[in-house]
Amino acid sequence: MGCGWLGLPLAGHLLSWHYRINGSTTSEEKLSLLKKWGIRPFLFDLDQPEKWNEKLFQSAVIVINIPPSKSNNFLENLKKLLSFCQDKKILFVSSTSVYSSSAFPITEMGKTLPESESKLVKAENLVRQYCPASTVVRPAGLIGPGRPPGRFLAGKENVSGAKTPVNYVALEDLVMVCAEIIGQDKWGYTFNVANPQHPTKEEFYTESAKEIGLVPPGFDPEQSLDNFKLVDGNAVAANLQLVYHDIPWNKYIKSIR
Repeated sequence: MGCGWLGLPLAGHLLSWHYRINGSTTSEEKLSLLKKWGIRPFLFDLDQPEKWNEKLFQSAVIVINIPPSKSNNFLENLKKLLSFCQDKKILFVSSTSVYSSSAFPITEMGKTLPESESKLVKAENLVRQYCPASTVVRPAGLIGPGRPPGRFLAGKENVSGAKTPVNYVALEDLVMVCAEIIGQDKWGYTFNVANPQHPTKEEFYTESAKEIGLVPPGFDPEQSLDNFKLVDGNAVAANLQLVYHDIPWNKYIKSIR
């Protein structure tokens, strides 16, 4: 559900394993693209439950990859969606933004924000409540083709947190993790997905901006090392017996545009 920047390459990966894929999009123009990929295409808008095609849900596994920002009534309509999926295995794509700041590396047991402060925390709990056979993945900042990190802070001044660690994951790694969760039948888990490399915010965004020809951000030299997160993504790699791509982060960003 959601064949965009992440969902489409994930569908392609699963198709290469000979899975049959139902895929959703909010764009009529994209239906033909999904069909060309070999995906059974469906129009789906979370905010229009009266138009949902129940055939979309006729799958053993449902991947829900719809950010709260894409919906005007995310939580209420997610409940309706989950009511169609109670006998399914659910892979829910969340985010490491659910975590509170910590002075220690954050594992999956780390403290999350209150439900009142995070729609994603509430959404994760709804998924677990409605669908016990669910796994939640919490990716760090996503980078990859079409999403170079250099554009996020380019040209800004007095940016805080120069020495704080950056948490990121490459698209290829997140696709691999999601596919292996499905392939290995890993249900009932919560997994962080974050590359073990953690460059500082200053070096990461300065180098990234230069790489795509943008003005690097300027950082506030007086900022102390407070209120940061260092996300530990090792558990998912150990559980699934995977290895994150070990190409140095600065070489990886040179390979994406």
